Amino acid sequence: FTTMPFKLVRTSMNTFTGVIECKRGSIISYRIRRRENGFMEGDKTAEAADVRQIVADSDKTVNNNVKNWKDTAI
Repeated sequence: FTTMPFKLVRTSMNTFTGVIECKRGSIISYRIRRRENGFMEGDKTAEAADVRQIVADSDKTVNNNVKNWKDTAI
């Protein structure tokens, strides 16, 4: 398990992109965070969202929609 902060680049309003290169078969577990203000992705009730996972089995595009933000400072 390796923790790797990964910055995304804003490409338009509410759209961010980035590229990750890894070995085929790698499992990538991640959460979406806004580190500059202490917020992380939340569910519909603003509770912490589950960790997302994808398997690097081919070239792919991943689209995520954040439903809410959870303030991690409280």
